[in-house]
Amino acid sequence: MSLLFQSPVLLGLLALAGLPVLVHLLSRARPPVYRFSNLDFMRRVLRKTARVRRPRDWMLLALRTLALLALAAAFSSPFLVSRSAALPGEKSTVVILIDRSASMAARDGVGTRFDAACNEAAAYLEKAKPDAANIVWIDAEPDSAYPEPGPNLSFLADSLKQAKPRPEAGSLAAGFDLALRQLAAAPGHRELIVLSDFQSTAWRDFTPSLPVNITITTRRFSINAAPNTAVGHLIAQPAQAVAGQELTLLVQTLNFSPEPIRTRLTLDADGSRQTQDIELTPWGASEAAFVLRPAKAGALPVSATLEGDAFTGDDSRHAVVAVRDSLRIAVDGPPDAAEHRLLGKVASALQWLEVSGAAVEGRTADFRFVPTWDGNSPESLRQVALQGTALLVRPAPACPLAAIHALIGQSPVAAGGPLALDASPAGWQVAPSENHRVHRLFRSGDFGNPYAGSFRERLKLPLSLTEFDGVRPVAF
Repeated sequence: MSLLFQSPVLLGLLALAGLPVLVHLLSRARPPVYRFSNLDFMRRVLRKTARVRRPRDWMLLALRTLALLALAAAFSSPFLVSRSAALPGEKSTVVILIDRSASMAARDGVGTRFDAACNEAAAYLEKAKPDAANIVWIDAEPDSAYPEPGPNLSFLADSLKQAKPRPEAGSLAAGFDLALRQLAAAPGHRELIVLSDFQSTAWRDFTPSLPVNITITTRRFSINAAPNTAVGHLIAQPAQAVAGQELTLLVQTLNFSPEPIRTRLTLDADGSRQTQDIELTPWGASEAAFVLRPAKAGALPVSATLEGDAFTGDDSRHAVVAVRDSLRIAVDGPPDAAEHRLLGKVASALQWLEVSGAAVEGRTADFRFVPTWDGNSPESLRQVALQGTALLVRPAPACPLAAIHALIGQSPVAAGGPLALDASPAGWQVAPSENHRVHRLFRSGDFGNPYAGSFRERLKLPLSLTEFDGVRPVAF
């Protein structure tokens, strides 16, 4: 706080405080009249009528002196000024930094934290009426109401009424940088007001560097740490579904509180709803699976929503799943080849499967099958796989090992000869895997038993090939 005077020229009146002292020192006392001619009485009279005498009533002297000091000070009009306030006649510039990240959407009572922050900012502008002001929003990409602080306070008040919190994290460093750059060129008194809930996950490791000539004021809009659940991700498997086939949607739920929470998760797929009860451990995560059968091709909008809590900004997640009429397998080789005819029969029994030649232009296949690959153009096949097409390759016995290494993106080994072919008169059988999806297709028995047959020839893959990460050989 600072003590200032509106009329400092009148401070000279403080000298009048010495007047009571002079009065006491210089005043004459009226001597009493005595009718006796005693010399002792005359001496006492002379002492009391001296020009300068010692004060006898100190309390009265002090009160008279203080009264004159108060009177002189009143004429000079003193007033107190806060160090954070502008001096009289000095221009003031204020930038209000308001957090509108996802956590500010939490409800504390009737309204949200963000509503309380905007109301307080509007009340401050109405009361303080600074010469220039601006509002900077803290979100993923902080921005401001004005390019620079301006005098139109009514526009800022309207901006505060229309603003809404955003379901995203706030960039504190960018928000402070924008606010300080706008205050740097402002004349006179400069003040930065920060309104936030100061969520620990965002503010714990953030320490802004503030100039000493800028006054900063903070206001916290959070009483207690409210429990918060959130939808982490929403993933469709497969990413491109087929009409009439099963589509699995995996939904992750998170608990950002030290207490266990029981909540309900609702999946909405183009108007069709499913719900599951979710148990979340403290600071834990869970994943729920919803199975759908899209009836038609096209874009399928889906959304996963948790029961509302204090933080509503992260309670929902949305996605659009592309649903297709069919899957397409492109087969290399002539149409009358045995592999092409066999896959054609399979496709005729499955409405969602389409088989065509690999040379069809203008169409992208989901799978490409190369039945007898002799090792030519491994790089071109590799580009097909990198573009998202599942590549199934059955190398021929004369295929060089170096071509297979180039196809899977590995450096060739020293021994790069052709693959060897194993033969056995007794033959081999395929061992079924209970967890494989292909095995589940034949579990009912309606499509026969693919494991009843045997094969008498197979390619002998070298150990150097099977040891590469991500390589899984498939026998045909």
